[in-house]
Amino acid sequence: MRVHRILDIYLSNLTGELTARVNNTLLELEQQMFHRAEAAHSNEAQTEQLANLHTLRRHRSDLLPQLLSILEAQLASIRLPQPASDGPGAGSYEYRDLSLVEDDVMDREVALRDIVRRHETRSHTALYLLGQRFGVLAGSPAFDVSRIPGGPQSLCSALHDAAPLLRIDLESQLLLYRAFEQRALAEYDGWLGVLNGLLAGEGVLPGLIFLPPRTRTERATLPPETKPREGSSAAYARRERPMTDWSGLSPSAWNTLMTAIASRAAPEGNAPAAGDAEAFAGLQQLLSGRRARTAATNPAAASPAAGGTPVPTGDVLSALRALQAQPVRLADGIPHRTLQDLRDHLLAQARSRFGAGATLTQQDADTFELLDMLYSEIEREVRRDAPAAEMLVKLQAPVAQAALRDTGFFVRPQHPARELLNTVAESGAVWLDDGGDPHLVQRLRQTVDKVVTHYDGDEAVFEQANREVQDHFLAAARKAELTERRHVEAARGKDRLETAKLRAAETVEAALKERQQPKFVQALLKQAWADVLTLALLRNGEDSPQWQEALDLTGRIAAITSGADAVADEELAARVESELVQVGYHEDEAAAIARRLSSTGDDDTSRTELTARLKARAKLGEQNEVRKKVQAPRTPREQELYDYLRTLPFGSWFEFIRNQQGDVVRQRLSWYSPVTDHALFVNQRGQPVGEQSLDSVARLMAQDQVRVVTEDRGRLIDRAWRATLGALRSITGGGQ
Repeated sequence: MRVHRILDIYLSNLTGELTARVNNTLLELEQQMFHRAEAAHSNEAQTEQLANLHTLRRHRSDLLPQLLSILEAQLASIRLPQPASDGPGAGSYEYRDLSLVEDDVMDREVALRDIVRRHETRSHTALYLLGQRFGVLAGSPAFDVSRIPGGPQSLCSALHDAAPLLRIDLESQLLLYRAFEQRALAEYDGWLGVLNGLLAGEGVLPGLIFLPPRTRTERATLPPETKPREGSSAAYARRERPMTDWSGLSPSAWNTLMTAIASRAAPEGNAPAAGDAEAFAGLQQLLSGRRARTAATNPAAASPAAGGTPVPTGDVLSALRALQAQPVRLADGIPHRTLQDLRDHLLAQARSRFGAGATLTQQDADTFELLDMLYSEIEREVRRDAPAAEMLVKLQAPVAQAALRDTGFFVRPQHPARELLNTVAESGAVWLDDGGDPHLVQRLRQTVDKVVTHYDGDEAVFEQANREVQDHFLAAARKAELTERRHVEAARGKDRLETAKLRAAETVEAALKERQQPKFVQALLKQAWADVLTLALLRNGEDSPQWQEALDLTGRIAAITSGADAVADEELAARVESELVQVGYHEDEAAAIARRLSSTGDDDTSRTELTARLKARAKLGEQNEVRKKVQAPRTPREQELYDYLRTLPFGSWFEFIRNQQGDVVRQRLSWYSPVTDHALFVNQRGQPVGEQSLDSVARLMAQDQVRVVTEDRGRLIDRAWRATLGALRSITGGGQ
């Protein structure tokens, strides 16, 4: 049955994660109990604590199987009615004293409830999604947080029920709970993300996301910002702080107009608000000043004098509706049509109908002129060969109709037509810049075609189209997040492997320095035995008894093979053989290597055969090893940038210059290792973009090939509009 298979996979993940986490918890508990015994104020108390520690070591192996058995029972009963529970460990107790609650019971309950409450609060979203998915698996409404197998209350209840098997006293149990929170529930939110991704990958609500509702508020108009002088602390903060919010403030000469834009009331339907009309009147004044300045400097380029027959706006809208249904023409394989071309085409049609003197009304002409300037600024940031370029051309006619019907298009950032125009434009400037998303391209084309086909003055067409694209964006962003998380975990795994290999190599080198070894023995230690040390460190950690045991075996091998102990050690040979088999050596190879590492004897035949086998065998993790080039020492500037990079948080964006034309591609620093210097950079879809190190990035920054994105410039449509206003102000002398 499909549900059984999914639950088996889920249980396997819980088993794998909890095995390592519970082992770390018990190691932490042993250390805390030992420190508590050392700090005891009397011999009697110390003896009691040491007895508790001895009891824990005898029964520690009973805890994990009982935990897993309880969790397995929880998974098996997800479709059964659940009795009401008051929390971890709720149930009946035998009370020995005349009190409402046993003191030790209350202490345990309080400790576990605090743990549950903290982690339910921190991981609310992930638990909500997991509850929805378990509701699907159980064929019931979404699970409450307390019912989710693997949730905080589930784990704490299982720990409460399994803890008595350790037979330790109350204080030690409280230490166990704290150690469980510190070790087993470390990075718990990330673990829940993995569990959600696992169920989603098995087809259980794969597109599920959770976005809390937010109340939309109008952006307040901020006072103009004075530009900090170069070298000041404010300028340094703006330059060095990653991903700061953009302000987009205008010069003081434009304050009056911007205040009118920000203070306008929301219009009803398509009726323009009073603030919109006032703001558009200010824009018309700027356009009038621009035309006057152009006529003064270049009379030949001035617009023809007014006085012709004005074409009614209704006729212009009808002509645009007919024009938007026509296919877009290509020039050299690239669609290219400006709003000025569209205006000229409409005028040609109008003059054939109304006479040679036909012209647009002043408001319609100003609308086309502003749209033409806005489109020109948008096209500066959109690659001409991107699919979005053709879509923007298709949207010219519907957008022009929307702007002619409602001048609020220019002054309301959330205007539906403006929202869709921004979505399409940003897809060509951002999402499609690094290889493209074919699903997004298809979705955008369908959406734009739907607008071109159905728009006839109803803004709801733009709203619906933009909503469909945004839904796709949200799904793509969620997919990118999961993809990035998997690559981060893989990078961390590779980093742990490399760190363990370095530590194992240091251990072997230290053993070889203490005693003189034959070269063949040195080769066996550096390759075969180093793999054993690496695996022991990866599995158990440097503070574990298993690692200490591996160090002891290394010392014994070094002693016996150096001639200090001439008697062959059969027990050592058996241990070495067992360890080598665990790292993947064949039994015959492992036995031959173990004999050589547990005695001083030498067999030329076996040595020749072993040497050939070792050369043909890859070392542990060698297939993933990245060969490092020897780099020259960093210059002072490179060292300064390198130190700066190590202070940046994960998620900082970088711009890499990819050619001599200065084209850039954005990549995000998803993770880096302070130990090995490895850095993981991903694109907008969460995919890694090649091997990098902070050292190489610092060297590229010193050559001005990479820069940190120190501010979020806002939406593309808003940047284009600010640039349009800036161009108008510069031509008209600041808009005075």
